[in-house]
Amino acid sequence: METQTLAKQICPTTTQQWVKNGALLVDVREKEEIEQLAYDVPNIINIPLSELENRFTEIPKDKEVVMVCRGGGRSLKAANFLLDNGYDPEKVVNMQHGIIRWVQKGFPTKGDTSAVETKSEGSSCCGTTSSDKKAASATTTAPATKKQTITILDPALCCSTGVCGPDVDDALVQTAANVKWLKSLGYEVNRHNLSNDATAFKNYPKAVEKLQKEGADSLPYILIDGELVMTGKYPQKSEWLNWLEEEQKETSGTINESNELTEEKVQTLVALGAAIAAASQASLEFYTARAKEQNISLKDIAMAMNTGNQIKDVASQKIVEKANQLLNELQPAQSSSCCGGSGGGSSCC
Repeated sequence: METQTLAKQICPTTTQQWVKNGALLVDVREKEEIEQLAYDVPNIINIPLSELENRFTEIPKDKEVVMVCRGGGRSLKAANFLLDNGYDPEKVVNMQHGIIRWVQKGFPTKGDTSAVETKSEGSSCCGTTSSDKKAASATTTAPATKKQTITILDPALCCSTGVCGPDVDDALVQTAANVKWLKSLGYEVNRHNLSNDATAFKNYPKAVEKLQKEGADSLPYILIDGELVMTGKYPQKSEWLNWLEEEQKETSGTINESNELTEEKVQTLVALGAAIAAASQASLEFYTARAKEQNISLKDIAMAMNTGNQIKDVASQKIVEKANQLLNELQPAQSSSCCGGSGGGSSCC
């Protein structure tokens, strides 16, 4: 089965950081669109998607590049095209949600923003509308933002756990654990199986289009808010963390500088790991909530949880080893025959 990892996607806030660090923006919209409204950044070129196949060599391979457009769809196709033509996936990324979100964030543009603001009013793909932006400017506390919806479209399976067949599927077992973890963080996770839930696939037009072109061997598909982010394999936990970190930056509106680990935050993370090691559900829930209140990053929370799991696993293994040792020490006494001795005349028989 062919494995295809789509281009990495970053939010407009992260794009700002890339631009400050010298990245090149490549706008793949048509010329007339740019004449109406353009990104106002120092390092940008325009290569319409319709011309990319003939002009992509104008994009340097040794430079960090962010592909942009109006809503993020065309630029994602362009980024994937570059990866297929030998560009480095660590240097070429796509900006999610395009100039629509760029305008909503108040980032610099040239031209008339009214069309973008009017059309996006009340229909932002990530829950932040232009009216949200006005409300945010009137208060120092950002409005609550709905978390992204995660969808996993599986190939034909008898079940999604990975343990129901003759052989255990490690990827499915890990994915089932990751789904449980994502739900514990408050994300909505939908999972549909081609063999027993195929009708649900029609709710994801981009996935259906890909499935019709490439067949069932291109599954599984991973979607975030309806956008394909990975195909042909299940994400590792590190990949989920990267996506969630991007969402955290996007919903906060800035790259959070308060993520520095203070002594108080370190204490919370230590307690979080200890709660898992001690298998205390109440403590786990308490310190997870505290970590969220302290705005500790998802990556740091996950690392603390993983450390706690490792300690618990080591402790469990030590107990098993000790039990086996004690059993072995008891074994000779239990197996010696009380009637087998030949000397001393003290046989119990």
